Amino acid sequence: MKITIASSPKQLAVDDARTATFNPLVAMGIVNPFGPTLTAIGLDQPFKPNINANLLRLSLNPFSQSLQRVGNVEMEDNWNPLSDATTILPLYDGDCPTLVLAPTIFENEVAIAIYARLFKRLPNAADLHERLKRHPGNPWDRITEEVNGMTESIATPVTRNAPSVNLMSEASAFAMARHLLEEKNQREELRAFFFAWNGAIENAGASLASMPIKVLAEYIAVLSFSCHLPSLNRTS
Repeated sequence: MKITIASSPKQLAVDDARTATFNPLVAMGIVNPFGPTLTAIGLDQPFKPNINANLLRLSLNPFSQSLQRVGNVEMEDNWNPLSDATTILPLYDGDCPTLVLAPTIFENEVAIAIYARLFKRLPNAADLHERLKRHPGNPWDRITEEVNGMTESIATPVTRNAPSVNLMSEASAFAMARHLLEEKNQREELRAFFFAWNGAIENAGASLASMPIKVLAEYIAVLSFSCHLPSLNRTS
């Protein structure tokens, strides 16, 4: 796979991503009660040899949605999923996600390695991993801790010292990726994501235009064509 990153993104109609031809290499969500955000980066065509496809970046937030053409991909007969998918990780510029989805074209260990490399890049991943360990399989209590932490930081006087950056070790990054890709954890994170989406809209009231959760579900359904999605009907 030959990937060429565009010098500047081209805006597209976000509805173009509501088709089964959008095939992510990575798909992830930030479970934030104030602005949950889903990001997927992938091709506008199915994965198969000898095609020339657009590389797209989809971003969905209750109050802001975008689809951008961020590059071009030439598929070859032989390609290295880990190496090629890693090439696009710099296109992600959000906070560390806890909802992570594995494309069906990747073996599970490859997906784990890709997300581990992403986590190693993100400055807030190490702190998030500690909260995940304190609240395993329980995004609700983790989010409560995060909200309480934000409240305390607002009340704390600002200092001139720059915040320290605590990047993850490789072992921790792999452990975090493996944990979040377990189906039971994906299920709870996806439930929390939908709940946060609804909550953000309700808290904003009529003051902001928003994407209804029903429309979000349509985009999630599209991802199910090419990503492993957990069943929300199961309890374990």
